[in-house]
Amino acid sequence: DLVFGFKQRGPAAVEAVNVFHPVTYEGNVDWDNIATEGERQSIISQVDNFGQTPIQLFKAKHPRRERVLPLYHPFLHSPALLAPSGAPLCLSRGVPAVLLRFLS
Repeated sequence: DLVFGFKQRGPAAVEAVNVFHPVTYEGNVDWDNIATEGERQSIISQVDNFGQTPIQLFKAKHPRRERVLPLYHPFLHSPALLAPSGAPLCLSRGVPAVLLRFLS
């Protein structure tokens, strides 16, 4: 929502403290009506040094994502890899033993 969405411009952007210099927004510079070459170079330097705001792709708020359920993976859920307690066999830092066996 901040980069490409509805909080990029307007009151939602101000409320989210997501505002940038006006010359960085698409369509805010009328290149044909710039008075002096110094002003043109100043605008080009502003964009070169600080970047441009991307094109706003979404004008409305995105719907919330539904909860994603974990996927079953045979390497991580094999009964042979469970300790007697039923917990996965792990080594230090929580790395499943099967991954270490697979990588070695």
